[in-house]
Amino acid sequence: VKKEKKGAHQGHYEDFLMEELEEMLKKAVGDENYEEASRLRDEINKRKKKNS
Repeated sequence: VKKEKKGAHQGHYEDFLMEELEEMLKKAVGDENYEEASRLRDEINKRKKKNS
């Protein structure tokens, strides 16, 4: 059973730059951590929508 790290892995992404979120997304997908990847994707999409 994998244990998730605290911090960003709990959905607290406010302190991260967009570039950092995109790198974290790539890593999550590479690690097959799809739940984390979906949270990151949602945060990235939310920011893109907010900035458009």
